[in-house]
Amino acid sequence: QIFFVQRGSGTPIINYFSKMRIFIASIFSIVILSASLGNAQPLKPGEWRTYTSMRSVSDIALSADSNYLWAATGGGVFRADLRDAQAAPVPLRTTDGLTENDVNAVAADAQGNIYLGEGAGGFDIYNTVTGTFNNQSDIRNSNYTNKAINGITVAGNNIYLATAYGISVFLPQKGIFGTTATQLASLPQQDSVRQVIDDGTYVYAAMHEGVV
Repeated sequence: QIFFVQRGSGTPIINYFSKMRIFIASIFSIVILSASLGNAQPLKPGEWRTYTSMRSVSDIALSADSNYLWAATGGGVFRADLRDAQAAPVPLRTTDGLTENDVNAVAADAQGNIYLGEGAGGFDIYNTVTGTFNNQSDIRNSNYTNKAINGITVAGNNIYLATAYGISVFLPQKGIFGTTATQLASLPQQDSVRQVIDDGTYVYAAMHEGVV
């Protein structure tokens, strides 16, 4: 260690270097965090890969055991370990199996499935036990003008997708889509739905034009 002492009045040089050391340590921590979010897969010799930013978080969900937090971002999805604050987040992107990196919504069920809704209609199911993706292409291949999935609600055996065109219901036990409603009550066709709640008797939807 090197210490500096300044004679006379004013701020001692040692304080300046202490502040610089804190600043450099902070920058170093940010770099380490950024690197940890970019290491989902090892690179081969001579291979280049571009990683998207995960700063903008649009939705979060807790795992069934409450040990992990899943965050949907504009650059993919990542898992944070709530038991160990020092553990690096685990990122998942298109290079890992996601259909799209622009993830709007995330939800988890009791079987360890993570449901991911994306900006252009991508709907992916990530199984935490096997570490594999089940990519559903129905919405992306549809003729809806705007296919964005805004929210996902797990309610028993139904997975409700709040979308830019209405509500779609996914049946996880069958692995297929069930009902799709593109007009609710007297609202316009394909009015955007932001959130869905199922209380066991009624289904409530937060719409662009109101609540149904």
